[in-house]
Amino acid sequence: MKKKKIIIRVIIGILIVAIIYSILWFALVFRKYKSYASNMKRGLAITSYYDNSNKDIMYNVKYPDFPYLTGNLAVSIDDDKESLIIWPSIFGETEYGLQLTDDNKEMASITVDAKGKALENDSNTKELISKNQDKVNELFDLANKRWKGL
Repeated sequence: MKKKKIIIRVIIGILIVAIIYSILWFALVFRKYKSYASNMKRGLAITSYYDNSNKDIMYNVKYPDFPYLTGNLAVSIDDDKESLIIWPSIFGETEYGLQLTDDNKEMASITVDAKGKALENDSNTKELISKNQDKVNELFDLANKRWKGL
């Protein structure tokens, strides 16, 4: 009988913790990402939004999937040949990535800082960013205009 009560208490404790985490997750995630997705159309997934009202620019917002706390924001120009991806953090630092097309028409994914400088110490990566610096600046400007405070 005692064993059964202990098992029931453990299960109830686990359920309470899960419910509390779910409520906190929902409150934190939806409060933060709702502002990012304002005035955007819902995509195919419930947690995906986009805005392509300007034919040359595509904005995307992807809410985090449960139980994770990081979703992403993206802005793309030139038919998705150049993109900036932003992973806003609820508790830590926001991370940034670029997708740029190189001379061979291959997509390169590069982790960068908030100013568009490569975090990798690779000469090819730095050269690719340098060649596309105007577009990198444009992507960051568009993102900052759309999602202030990143």
